[in-house]
Amino acid sequence: MKKIFCLTLILSALSLHPAIAQPGQPPQALPTPQRTPNFQERINQLMTQANSSQNSSNLTRFNLDFPGGTARDLADAIEKSTGKPLNLIVPPEYAHAPLPPIRVNDVTVPQLFDTLQTGSRRYLNNELQSAIGFNSIDGPKNESTIWTFSVYTNQTSNPLTTFNIDFPGGTPHELVLSIQKATGKPLNAIVPDEFADTKLPPLKMNSVNVFQLFHALRLASSRTEAYVVAGASAGRYQSYSQKITGYGFDTEANPVNDDSVWYFHVDKVPTPPPPPAPEKICRFYALAPYLDRGLKVDDITTAVETAWKMTGEKSPPEISFHKDTKLLIAVGDPEKLATIDSVLQALRPDTSASSVLRTLKEKRESEGKTNQ
Repeated sequence: MKKIFCLTLILSALSLHPAIAQPGQPPQALPTPQRTPNFQERINQLMTQANSSQNSSNLTRFNLDFPGGTARDLADAIEKSTGKPLNLIVPPEYAHAPLPPIRVNDVTVPQLFDTLQTGSRRYLNNELQSAIGFNSIDGPKNESTIWTFSVYTNQTSNPLTTFNIDFPGGTPHELVLSIQKATGKPLNAIVPDEFADTKLPPLKMNSVNVFQLFHALRLASSRTEAYVVAGASAGRYQSYSQKITGYGFDTEANPVNDDSVWYFHVDKVPTPPPPPAPEKICRFYALAPYLDRGLKVDDITTAVETAWKMTGEKSPPEISFHKDTKLLIAVGDPEKLATIDSVLQALRPDTSASSVLRTLKEKRESEGKTNQ
């Protein structure tokens, strides 16, 4: 059976966010120059590849169109595509690490994770600077394999200045000034005007660097909030979604050093646009039948206005009576104008079933007397 493996990873644009990476071991052993394998070693390699291929044939294949997000977002997308649970462990310090958009066809989980990990590695002078990946410690991969997500950033090549800080709380700019005072060095930081008044909590830390401080601040401010999806219908049937909110200093530098440029950003839930104002219409109500029966215009309009008041209507339609034509003119929301229809319906002469039967009975009695 011919299998097509189409993998389109936008890995060229992948830049691991240092603000969510931590020093540690690389996700996998780095490739190092090796001697040419001998005949037996080559045979062993081919056997390993054959076993891996045979084992992969038993794994679920799926298509995936992932717009980007966290490791947990990717796991949810894979579970949705395969219809099977994915055993994944995401340490808290890597929970917000961004993954690139991924679009693949007819792949297995190991194929996807291996390619993602290989493509995410960044080197400087043949030294690994950053990497991201999903790893497992068990043998041949199967549907029950437990994967662990990790992020690696090399902090040893460019050590950051450590300092002590006792920040009483304040704005992002005040925190920058406090860090500069503690380190004795300038800090390259950009704070947009729209976030300049953000209130930051007190921070008291010893022997930390800006990377550790900003990473902790980002994690401490993270919240999962629900919001109304834009364009959703109003009322009790509104559609909701969730978003991780928070604030902090981020940087695109990789690796991070004392000269990195940081920018302050606040992640908020999107505010849906207000619903469009209801379209107003004009209706005409003939009041002559009611006035001829002795009712007054004020009796009818007072009943309508009382109904609007009792329902808590704060912007009722406008009504006006035209004496020459005995028409009641109303302009407003069609749903609110329905109150006028209800009032006039209630004021109409009795046309109930009992009244109709009574009229038919009287007519038959009259016809009977005539025949006699």
